[in-house]
Amino acid sequence: MIFDQTRNVKIITSEIPDGEMNFLSDKGQVNIERFLVQNNIDNPLVTCSQPHQTQIAIVKNPGRIEGVDGILTAEDFALGIKTADCVPLMLYKESTGILGAIHVSRKNLLGGIISKSLDLNLKKLKVDNSELNAFLGPHIRKKHYPLKDEAISEVKNTGFTQFLTQFDDKSHFDITGAVLSELEKIGLSKENVFDSGIDTYSSPEFFSYRRDGGEVPKVFLSVITK
Repeated sequence: MIFDQTRNVKIITSEIPDGEMNFLSDKGQVNIERFLVQNNIDNPLVTCSQPHQTQIAIVKNPGRIEGVDGILTAEDFALGIKTADCVPLMLYKESTGILGAIHVSRKNLLGGIISKSLDLNLKKLKVDNSELNAFLGPHIRKKHYPLKDEAISEVKNTGFTQFLTQFDDKSHFDITGAVLSELEKIGLSKENVFDSGIDTYSSPEFFSYRRDGGEVPKVFLSVITK
């Protein structure tokens, strides 16, 4: 699914018929390579290991970056993030050619992947955050994101209580609202932030960990490239 081909960038996500996109499996690698070719993505691909931590890397070489959940570059690369309910956050600034791809989970969001790590790395790149564009790809929405007691305590203890909502006598987490709030805190303009509006749990087009389960979750791929 192509979300954007303006501002000199392309943002695209795979769907269930494209197959699962696990970077570490042979089948996933075949599916990824076929997906890139079918969508005319010629730039070298950069991915990361996504350990649900807060580290972000500024990359100058293609390949897989270990130990990080986000990648930023000014090179002519394609940046890829795999998800199955978490938020694939894509960033771009046309005037500088800077691209970013961030895997935002509840855990690393609460830990400051946007408010601390992203903001710090953008400062290293001398980016004016008010001129940065952001796109939230398909991810789980609050209606389908109930939390257990331990997770509720983590949300409250890290200052995100306002993003807890009651549905059917359960506390649900509004990860969309939390991401938007964090982006606003680091200076992004609301008019430069775009949301796909797609709920992975209820959409038949995308894999969802909470809906599908499985020991090894099936994931889809989100890519941003020049």
